[in-house]
Amino acid sequence: MDRSREHLGYTDRAVILMRKQLLDAIAAKAAGRDPQMVRRGSNPDALAEMATLSVEAPADADLSGDWWKAYFDGNIPNLALAGRR
Repeated sequence: MDRSREHLGYTDRAVILMRKQLLDAIAAKAAGRDPQMVRRGSNPDALAEMATLSVEAPADADLSGDWWKAYFDGNIPNLALAGRR
């Protein structure tokens, strides 16, 4: 795609960064290296510890403070009781 007449602005930063990652991956592969985030064999998965938490809290639950830190300690708080302190 000819992008010579394209004028990207500040809000297009994600597009610019994605294109840079793609070009870096092509250069890495051309140099005989694996691109970023490629793991082979016994190499650990860089994203293995990432998690997405989804909890529906009652409307009257008190979610101020650090209630979410319990997830990182393996203790899942009961948000159904959070509003009834």
